[in-house]
Amino acid sequence: MKKNKKPLMNAATHTDLGSREVNQDRLFAEVDNEQAQGLFCIADGMGGLSDGHYAASVTVDVVEFWWRERRHLLNQKGHSIILDDLTDLLNAINNALLGKAKEANIRIGTTCSLLFVSGSFYYIAHAGDSRIYMANKKTFGKKRIELLTDDHTWGDDQLKAGRLTRDEVNIHPKKDRLTSCLGTFDTPRIYTRYGALEKGMVFILCSDGMYRVVSEVEIADMALGKLDCATLATQLVSTALKRGTTDNTSVVTVKINNVRKSAKQIKNQYEDFTRTDP
Repeated sequence: MKKNKKPLMNAATHTDLGSREVNQDRLFAEVDNEQAQGLFCIADGMGGLSDGHYAASVTVDVVEFWWRERRHLLNQKGHSIILDDLTDLLNAINNALLGKAKEANIRIGTTCSLLFVSGSFYYIAHAGDSRIYMANKKTFGKKRIELLTDDHTWGDDQLKAGRLTRDEVNIHPKKDRLTSCLGTFDTPRIYTRYGALEKGMVFILCSDGMYRVVSEVEIADMALGKLDCATLATQLVSTALKRGTTDNTSVVTVKINNVRKSAKQIKNQYEDFTRTDP
């Protein structure tokens, strides 16, 4: 009797209020193993603004609509087409939130970190300071974990520009001020990237309530252990709570059990790299 094969990927989510009265984090995770696609999102509504939970909820609702209506059109498309579509998605969410804010005379905003898996590749579109990590012992050896997103904060911008040192940023009162998110800026800065999937990769999408108190080494240790996705997500959040995080704390975990290679997608990848602008 043949053993049941593992699905191409598994995913799970977990969230906790922390010590806040309202949970302004929203999560999305859907997997279609038959089509070798998955879409995962974390949106952290900005607690300092009115109705941050509303902004995060709208974001996840639009992401879910995209999953239902658009992702089939991108199956086996080239990298640039997919990244452009994800960028358009985040810009559409931003415009919807700006319109609502103007209509209701309120200030709203949310982070959005989006991971789309299609075929043998992953794609990221991101604005804000939520994070996407990828752990993989095979690829990174001793390091084992990589941060796949930038923090769109005043402090991180100063570091990248070489204006301040890490020690100077750490004590600056503006270090955590967001310089890009959805619903607050007319033209948000959207970070995108893509990469090839490998068997054994583990993706972790998380809000700052988790990563501010749980180190990358600890995240990698848990992610590359024998925990299933649901237990991993719960344990990451639980660890943050034990460390005394006061913020909403949320995690999406995604494990890649196998990779389905597509000749058409590989051809489109090659065309992306060799295409020249007229």
